[in-house]
Amino acid sequence: MKYSHALNLFLVAARGARRSSYTVLWYRQYIGRLIEFTNDANIQDISIEQLRLFFAFLSTSAVKYSSHPYRCRVDSGLSDVTILGIWQAVRALYNWLEENEYIERQQNVARRLSRPHVSRLSPKSVTNENLIKMLAAAKKFGEQSRRDYALLLFLLETGCRVGGLISLVLEDLNLSRGVAMVTEKGDKSRPVFFTAQTQKALRAWLKVRPPVGNFVFTTETGQQLTRWGLRQIVDRTKRRAGVVGKTNLHGWRHAFARLYIENGGDLATLSDLMGHSDVSVTKKSYLVFVQEQLKKKHSEYSPLLGLNDGIYVALSKGRRKKTEKAKNR
Repeated sequence: MKYSHALNLFLVAARGARRSSYTVLWYRQYIGRLIEFTNDANIQDISIEQLRLFFAFLSTSAVKYSSHPYRCRVDSGLSDVTILGIWQAVRALYNWLEENEYIERQQNVARRLSRPHVSRLSPKSVTNENLIKMLAAAKKFGEQSRRDYALLLFLLETGCRVGGLISLVLEDLNLSRGVAMVTEKGDKSRPVFFTAQTQKALRAWLKVRPPVGNFVFTTETGQQLTRWGLRQIVDRTKRRAGVVGKTNLHGWRHAFARLYIENGGDLATLSDLMGHSDVSVTKKSYLVFVQEQLKKKHSEYSPLLGLNDGIYVALSKGRRKKTEKAKNR
């Protein structure tokens, strides 16, 4: 069975399981790299050594953004995170083929692929300064700015994923209660919450929103926003604000998490608000923000702050005496 045929079967099953269109596209693009590398070989003919060569190629020679609509081609190998995503996609394909008896267990050579190492990086949160500048810039350019301002406020205050924002429909938005039901990652619905400032901005946008379609955030002609359309809004606002630095869409979700923790929120509640399947996912992603807050709290409430200078000096002398005795033994 050729990789291309296996991929088509796998994608049909993914759509049948109501995986999101973004996930299906992600599988197609990532497994497509393996198809290209092997010249669409038969799966049964590919050894574990050849798969390892493929992942070595991704690290050193693979091209980034070869057909990207907005980015220039880069010949420098893929990032750790992208390579991990390709590893997950390839493993998912092989495991599905084995589970559905298209290949034998011994032909599932992906089982023996080691998980790629990923450097531990802090979440790329948009900074407070850039958030303020971009929100201010979003308010300045005519009626369509009402959409951009409401959209960015909603994105920041709810922490929703891009798919949840662009698929939000009018009947799932309750302005008076400050709650919306977003559908993300295929068919998973969850409530997100917003306060008075976002309510006001949404009301202002809905007054001038094109009276067609059912989506809350639309184009000038009333069509549903796409991911690329949303990205263009953010990039345009960034230029108008004169902002430098990371402002990507997922960075707004990271900013929600960071600000929630900085304002005193806890990880367990944040996990629910972000729609994570388990609090361990939240902890793994945002523990760095919690640690920063703990350090600040420690500085404010350190046990030494409750001791006067005399006692502190006495304690220090006591430590020195013990050290000197230990040295003299």
